Formats: sequence, C-alpha cells, structure tokens
Amino acid sequence: MKKLALILASTFAGLGAANAAADGAKVYNTCLPCHQATGAGIPGAFPPLAESEWVNGPVENLIRIQLRGLIGPITVKGKPFNSVMPPNATMSDDEIAAVLTYVRSNFGNKSSAVTVDQVKALRSEVGKPMLKAEELIDPKKAPKAEEKPAEKKPDTNGNAQVTEKEAPAVAAVAPVKTGEVTASGKVTKSEVQAGPNKLVLGGIAAWALICILPVVTGFGRKA
Repeated sequence: MKKLALILASTFAGLGAANAAADGAKVYNTCLPCHQATGAGIPGAFPPLAESEWVNGPVENLIRIQLRGLIGPITVKGKPFNSVMPPNATMSDDEIAAVLTYVRSNFGNKSSAVTVDQVKALRSEVGKPMLKAEELIDPKKAPKAEEKPAEKKPDTNGNAQVTEKEAPAVAAVAPVKTGEVTASGKVTKSEVQAGPNKLVLGGIAAWALICILPVVTGFGRKA
C-alpha cells in the first residue's frame, strides 16, 4: 500500500509539470511511475500501454478514464490486473488530447489522434465515480476504424499515379462476326443489312424473268 501511495502521490505531483503547450511526451512524464518510459507497465500491478487493445480501442474509453479514473479488475493483452488509476481531471482538454495522442502513436501503437473537441465533449464526466472495466466499451466488440487511404505518390512526370483499385473497369468486348446473334438475342447490324440485300437481288431476278425473257424468246407474240 505504501508503494501504491507513493506512486499516486508522484502522479498528482507531476500534473503541474505539464506546460500549456501540451507536449504529449512531456505530459506523459506524469504517467511514468505506473506505465514506465517504454509503456510496458509493471507486471501484476499496472497494465501496459504498448500495443494494448484498450489504447488502440475507442477513444471515448481513454478520455473517460483520464477524467474519472479506473478501479477494479481489467484484462489487458490477456493478462489480469486489479489496481487503481487516479483521475487526471486537473489536466486541460489540450493536455489530455496531447498525452492520449502520444500514447496512441507510440509504444507500437498506430491509432488516430485524439482531438481537444473529443475531450471537451466528455468533460462533464468529471466528478462522477471512478469507472470499472465493465462500464467501458469492450475494444474487442467495438467496430474497427476504417483504414486511411494510401497516399498517391507522383510518377516521374509529377502526375498522381492511379492504383489498380481506382482504375476504371473496362469491359472486354469480343468482336462479333457477321450474322452472329449477341448474348442479348439481338441480330448484328451486318445481318440486318444482309436481309434487304437478298430481297433486292431476288426482285431483280423475278423482273428479268417477267420482262426480259419474253422479249428475247418471242414468247407471247401474236401469230
């Protein structure tokens, strides 16, 4: 208990050291006694921040813990912990956003930044009883954030390259032969035009039989 009391006293004493510029790394100095410089925590006493599902989970959890503190059992990276984290409600919104952003982008964590507006939205949590793990959003059940789109790198000419996913899909059109029926059941243009041509030729042949042949053979002349 004496060790815990000393750690808590050190944490509160360090709150005044964070300057108004809200440098996340400097504000994190108040977290060193429990979570260590590497974010590894203290086995069996204080949970790690490095690659923690809670750190990389919903931002709301982290902000509420900062404002109200956390008490009781919690499982982090498959290991149980049962300790107390005092609230850091005396920190400004800017300081809380800065230190949480620092934690979420260091120690092997690669999560989005925490904004001052997000902290302000939950500032009303101050003064409420310390949180328990079951009151938080389970990071394993929380929807995963969408991945940020990869930045487009310009080619040698300075033009933005288009990825395969962004390239417009071009349907392959097979050449259609004359007289072929397409998949939609429509007759090709060549075949449609072929029909009238055959009729014209047939008409010319019939006209020749009726008009020209009698003249040549003398068929139908009077005696």
